[in-house]
Amino acid sequence: MPATVGHEPFLAIAAAFESLGKVVALLDDDFRIVCASPALRGLFSTPEPEGRFLSDFLNAPEALKSLFERRRCEGEVKTRDGRTLVTCGGLLADRSFFPEARYVIAFDLGEGAAISPSEEAERIIRALESNRWRRSAAARSLGMSRATLWRRMREFGI
Repeated sequence: MPATVGHEPFLAIAAAFESLGKVVALLDDDFRIVCASPALRGLFSTPEPEGRFLSDFLNAPEALKSLFERRRCEGEVKTRDGRTLVTCGGLLADRSFFPEARYVIAFDLGEGAAISPSEEAERIIRALESNRWRRSAAARSLGMSRATLWRRMREFGI
């Protein structure tokens, strides 16, 4: 159930987070992703994370418990593919532009999020296949520009 109200302000906020090396997502009461920054799609290797549970991507029961108890969550979490991410999150203070969003969570794109070149190539191929080899759509789903996608495709011989 992707949200449409207030999508542009969220993308501006997401761009600011990405400039700081972080990705951000808004979650509903059931910890489903309401809206995700483009880079989160790349981080979790999925073109459409909206509507899916955060637990589909993370093994983070303590972080979810903290959010459920209306406390800040901070620390390391493991992705389903075994990578470690630094995260922080909490209750969303202003719900005016996303009424269905309850929580906000951010992930650091630092060294813990790094993936191997072969994993990166596989992720690009999956994005291209899921977007019927349309490079613009694949780049968007990966959270990168078309030029970056083109360079990485050339680098990996795709």
